[in-house]
Amino acid sequence: WHFIRVVHTSTGVRVCVNGDHAMTIDADTTNLATSGPPELGKDVQDAPATASFDGLLDDVRVITGALPCAM
Repeated sequence: WHFIRVVHTSTGVRVCVNGDHAMTIDADTTNLATSGPPELGKDVQDAPATASFDGLLDDVRVITGALPCAM
């Protein structure tokens, strides 16, 4: 399994895999509000034949505080 951490920061989005920094996306994050709950394992905007994640989600955790990534 892999522990994937997505952190919304004031300057963008950081992605960490198993505690190691994988990527940073610099973006204006002042307007990242969503109109609905997150869809885990499913992309509701794609066609039904291609919208599903082909794998298993064993554990999902939502944490309100940012966890650090190793650099």
